[in-house]
Amino acid sequence: MNERTDYREIGHNIRLSRKQQKMSQRTLADLVNVSPQHISHIEAGQPVSLPVLINISNVLDVSLDLLVGSNSCCSHRHDPEVQRTAM
Repeated sequence: MNERTDYREIGHNIRLSRKQQKMSQRTLADLVNVSPQHISHIEAGQPVSLPVLINISNVLDVSLDLLVGSNSCCSHRHDPEVQRTAM
């Protein structure tokens, strides 16, 4: 990850991963033990704590690297929405 944490990218990657699994924000929130509003804020780019990010990663069964963006270009290379944001 770069010097600066890009919370917008993290939120975007969480949203993509959640939608790929056809999971609602409420379901993810219940499984992570946070409010649906908190998930909404995270997906909108607000900072997320490491413990919550780890829980989200575990629930969505995706790597932390993918969520923080280090592998997003490789893991979602066939996803047109990720390709648009990478340009």
